[in-house]
Amino acid sequence: MARRFAGGAVFSAAMAAGAMATVGVATAEADTETQVVSCMPTAGQSCDPFAGTGPGSVQYSALAVDDQASALRLFGPGGFLIGNGLDALDLDPDCTANCAGGNGGLLWGNGGAGALGGAGGSAGLIGNGGVGGAGVLSVNNGMGGTGGDAGLFGDGGVGGAGLSASTSGDDAAVGAAGGTGGAGGRLFGNGGSGGSGGSATSEAGDATGGSGGTGGLSGLFGNGGAGGAGGAADSTGGELEGGATVRTRTGGGLFDTRREDTYTTTFTVTAGTATGGAGGVGGDASALIGTAGDGGAGGDATTVSGVNAATGGAGGAGGTGTSLIGDGGSGGAGGAGENLGSSTEIRSYTEVFTRRNIFSGFTLQSTTDNPTVTGSVAGAGNGGAGGDGGDAGYAGSGGAGGAGGTGDTDSVAAGVAGTGGAGGDGGNSGSVAGSGGAGGGGGTGSGNLLGVGGSGGTGGAAGSLGVGGAGGTGGTGTADGVGNTSTTIEFPDVIGDVVADLVGVDILPSTVNASGTGGNGVGIGGAGGAGGDGELFGGAGGAGGVGDGTQTGTGGAGATGGAGALAGGSGGDGGAATADGVADVTGSLLLGLATLTIDGVPVGTATGGSGGTGGTGLFGGGGGNGGSGTGSLTGVGGTGGAGAGNATDESGVVFGGQGGDGGAATGGTTLTAANLSSSLFGLSQDLPLPVGHATAGNGGDGGAGDLVGGAGGTGGTRNHANPFDLLSDEALQQVLGALINGDDIDFDFASIADLIDATEAQGGNGGSGGFIGGAGGTGGQGVFELSGLLELAGDQIDLGSLLAGLGDIDLEALGIDITSLNIQTGGDGGTGGEGGFIGGAGGAGAATGGLTPTFPFLPDAVIGISGNGGTGGEGGALGGAGGDGGDAFALGISDGGDGGSGGQGEDIGGSGGNGGTGLGAIASGGDGGSGGDGDVAAGSGGSGGSGIGIIDAQGGDGGDGGTATSSGGSGGSGGGALSVGSGTGGDGGNGGAGAQPGRGGSGGSSTTITGESSGGSGGEGASTDEDATSGSGARGGRGGSGTSVNGDATGGDGGDGGDGAERGGNGGSGGFGGSAAGTGRGGDGGDGGTPGGRGGSRGAGTSDSGSSGESGSSSDSSGSSGSSD
Repeated sequence: MARRFAGGAVFSAAMAAGAMATVGVATAEADTETQVVSCMPTAGQSCDPFAGTGPGSVQYSALAVDDQASALRLFGPGGFLIGNGLDALDLDPDCTANCAGGNGGLLWGNGGAGALGGAGGSAGLIGNGGVGGAGVLSVNNGMGGTGGDAGLFGDGGVGGAGLSASTSGDDAAVGAAGGTGGAGGRLFGNGGSGGSGGSATSEAGDATGGSGGTGGLSGLFGNGGAGGAGGAADSTGGELEGGATVRTRTGGGLFDTRREDTYTTTFTVTAGTATGGAGGVGGDASALIGTAGDGGAGGDATTVSGVNAATGGAGGAGGTGTSLIGDGGSGGAGGAGENLGSSTEIRSYTEVFTRRNIFSGFTLQSTTDNPTVTGSVAGAGNGGAGGDGGDAGYAGSGGAGGAGGTGDTDSVAAGVAGTGGAGGDGGNSGSVAGSGGAGGGGGTGSGNLLGVGGSGGTGGAAGSLGVGGAGGTGGTGTADGVGNTSTTIEFPDVIGDVVADLVGVDILPSTVNASGTGGNGVGIGGAGGAGGDGELFGGAGGAGGVGDGTQTGTGGAGATGGAGALAGGSGGDGGAATADGVADVTGSLLLGLATLTIDGVPVGTATGGSGGTGGTGLFGGGGGNGGSGTGSLTGVGGTGGAGAGNATDESGVVFGGQGGDGGAATGGTTLTAANLSSSLFGLSQDLPLPVGHATAGNGGDGGAGDLVGGAGGTGGTRNHANPFDLLSDEALQQVLGALINGDDIDFDFASIADLIDATEAQGGNGGSGGFIGGAGGTGGQGVFELSGLLELAGDQIDLGSLLAGLGDIDLEALGIDITSLNIQTGGDGGTGGEGGFIGGAGGAGAATGGLTPTFPFLPDAVIGISGNGGTGGEGGALGGAGGDGGDAFALGISDGGDGGSGGQGEDIGGSGGNGGTGLGAIASGGDGGSGGDGDVAAGSGGSGGSGIGIIDAQGGDGGDGGTATSSGGSGGSGGGALSVGSGTGGDGGNGGAGAQPGRGGSGGSSTTITGESSGGSGGEGASTDEDATSGSGARGGRGGSGTSVNGDATGGDGGDGGDGAERGGNGGSGGFGGSAAGTGRGGDGGDGGTPGGRGGSRGAGTSDSGSSGESGSSSDSSGSSGSSD
């Protein structure tokens, strides 16, 4: 009882003095000297006054009252019950290694800090663990001390930093690992962060940073500790050291009387490999609720070695989430790897020997030191890989992958790259709920000659209530080198022919390899990371990285989307590419007898990355878009990725994914000043030489689906100014011949339109479908900058003559700079996909024409020639409709695209696509597409497009009807024309053959103000088969009306009726012709078919009616002339 009373008195006195007010404050002393109970545990027993005797409890073998500092203190710093644990060197000032921090009070208190590699002290029931001590060489090879653990409530202590290392000479330096973080409170608390790895510095040897410490575990409720950062590594470089001396001999042969020996030694700085320390792994979360710790960042690395690499440390992996609810930790970022390189010196001297004659020996005459040649050299620089994201618990999202580190080198040696680190993979989600972690982005890779971006990480997988993680974006690859370079100069055949006529000899090959000084850097973007799979929803694929170089830029490929039972992820977009270098080059021809010299020629070729394929699922993922390519010489757009489809019967795609759009391209925009010279032929000729090309990417194909096929993607846009990619050889020969001979160029815009021969990107094809095929994609657009053609022509072209075909339009008076205008051409639409029941529609042709920024009501194109529609897909019952032709809107010439043909159907053919509308000074509508064939009924032809013009307008012709066993398709109607000047309606399409033939389409109408106006003729009605015994021929289409205010007008003729086995088809009526101030004549009626088809009625006119059609011959003479149809 006395013993307990004494302790109780102390406790009461402390309470009275307010000693428990603050943790870490020493217990207040009473007015009288307080007795301190000192408990000395015996071996195997602990000192715990609140427990009984036995193992782990107190055995009171001795009690003493003293005033020594080492006596047990209940409260305050170092207090047994309440108070922070003492720091290690406060606890034991004489400690020299592995000094552990003191524990916190049993009830309340933080652990003390460790020192010299010792562990941090543990906390009490409430409190944080102490920090681990920094590492020292004598303990655990310099590893940092472990952080102290928390009790029930509190955070674990931070692990101690690893010991750094520094060496001289070529000795290796290795940093020590950081200490592990302490565990969080068992109930509530976060794990402590891992300690940082020690840095490493070596003068000429290898340097390796220490790895970061692992993060501490969390409590039941809490987050895991972050992993420690990896240590940096640096190989700084020693003195210049010479390599082997090489002798080079000149002369000294059997009949020589002089000899020169040159001795060359290359001096370089010696340095080792540098490797950053790996980041520590994030601490796991505990069993209930909490997020795992993030992985530590990898350490940076730097070297100046000319041969050895600098490699950043890998990022640490994220910790694992709780087994109940919790997200995985994110992976750490990879460290940077940088190779700065070093200077080199090439020292040499030359010894000269002579002899009097070939029979005597050589004698040294002189020794001369040659000028020292300086340079630089560098090895590779590699970024560290990003750490993988941690997996989640039962419910939770996976951690994101860490980003790859940057890699950089100053090397000027071929093939030595700065390479970005790969992104880490995303962690998997919980099995019940949560999304997969996103993959980390690839690191940037940069160099003089070669830079390669790191690949993106793969997205994490997801459970039933989540989405697969998105793949990481590929890293950028960039190279800005300028130096020795080469390029290929192309000579189209037309240039060779012109030069051959000039000099009388064919001296130009199709290509010339030229070399010189200019852009020589190659940048390659990293590939995107694949999207993560999901039980229901797949993740999106990562985009490809950007590729940027002075000579070559290549965008990274987009990645495939993840699979999901319900919906697949979309494919990643292809990376963009740029290459902007120029060079001064010279090439030889005819075995050196002729020379080609070009200053400032573009050498940059850029190729956009292809889009990734969509992931499989009930709804297939769409393909990624192709990356753009922008090159000073050549630009190539990436192809759009294919939509997900049933590559195998097990894919399970019911609705095919849509194809991605093709990438845009810019190239061939420069006219170079080339000089072709030859002393043999007495030639020195300046050639304005357009160089380079642009090719936009085609749209990706739609995926196949068990029910519906996916639509094709849209073709990319091409921006260029190379006339060789626009005009036919006939036009180019005229331009070049005029340039060389100093003659004028005498064609106008109207004739240019007829000479255009350009091919643009196509829309992707639709995917096949078990029920309905996918639609084809829209074609891509081409934009030719008119400045390129005008620059090529120079003073030899008269702008007035060039504009003559547009009438009296004065562009300069309107404030329009002709050089700011363009010529636009359209690509064709893709083919519709095959369908088990209905075929997919063909894609639309690309439209042309936009609006000028100065006058938003005027088009920016002086010529627009739009793309044709794609063919409809075949169908088990119904063929797909043909795609419509693209509309055209241009200041000068505008030609609408033709409609695509309808697809064949086993029962009913698809209808043809309609022609596109043309709107411009001189405008033409596109022709309608032909109808598809079918067994029961054929498809009708598409209608011709309208022409709306100022000077002249032409309506497009209607498409012909398809052929069928039973009912032939009707011909399409001709397109109308509306013009201030002249106008002509399009002719109607002819009907298709069948037991019941198709009728002809009506001709298009025409309306003008001042010029002539002519309606289009009606299409012919189809006839029955020659061996048919029954059936009537189809009637012809009626002619279109022609009307004008001041000009003469003529109605279109009616189409002839088809012949029939029993009766011929009636002829179509002639169209009305009317004019207010001019003559107006009606169109003639079409002739009736044999036997007995009535002729079409004559068309009325304001001045004169047309003639009636002749009736078809008949054995009973039942036909009559002039009847209405």
